[in-house]
Amino acid sequence: MDLPKYKRGIQQEYDKSPLALEEKILFAIRTIADFRGASVGGIQSFLAQNYKITNKKLSKNMIQNLYENKILSVGSGTSSTNHRFLIVGDPLLTPPDDQVVTITNMGLIGHGAEADIGNLVEVALTARLAESEVIFDQQASYKFMVGNGEVVRGLEVGVLGMKVGGSRYLYIPNKVGYGHKGLPGLVPPDADLKIDVKLLSVKVEEEVEVEVEVEVEVEVEAEKAEEEEEEEDEDEDDAMGQFKPGK
Repeated sequence: MDLPKYKRGIQQEYDKSPLALEEKILFAIRTIADFRGASVGGIQSFLAQNYKITNKKLSKNMIQNLYENKILSVGSGTSSTNHRFLIVGDPLLTPPDDQVVTITNMGLIGHGAEADIGNLVEVALTARLAESEVIFDQQASYKFMVGNGEVVRGLEVGVLGMKVGGSRYLYIPNKVGYGHKGLPGLVPPDADLKIDVKLLSVKVEEEVEVEVEVEVEVEVEAEKAEEEEEEEDEDEDDAMGQFKPGK
């Protein structure tokens, strides 16, 4: 697919020329994406504001096609309620300093499969408040899907690339932890976290790709699109998952 070379955030002559929908979607992603990717709703808002494209079903279907053809990949900010996408081959953006997870390998690096977005991982962890060193959660075995928003984002980032048997020490800034809300009774607002984590197992879940497809899948037949007038608004709020103590 021969695509024009876009410049991030600068529309230039592309606003004046009739681009194909897929090219407009790629330009939208390069313009609005942060280090976590661009959300489906954000892409649709960009298309509506800049190109007067308001057919959400049509744009969702094109996003799905681009994902299936491996032109788009799932961004690190993807959660169960808010899918984000990046363009395959584009350089990754650097998160702000106050959202960078400090990762230190402890002991064995591990072996075998590496944890990646879409994997079901099993970990052992000890979570402490960074300032007081008070332990607020300890799990001998806890499972979650990486990239599905089931845990705080800092933990998801921290396990990426880990191998089974490996251990890491994570320093997680509050903005990728529990944020301003904290965790009532356990984590104060705006508290940084320290987590010792060991990767026990990694399982590739085929259902993850299906889940992404379901979120962006639409009917492409014009007659059905005309009959189905109901449009569902995308949830633009970043879902901040939480691993639940005692689970």
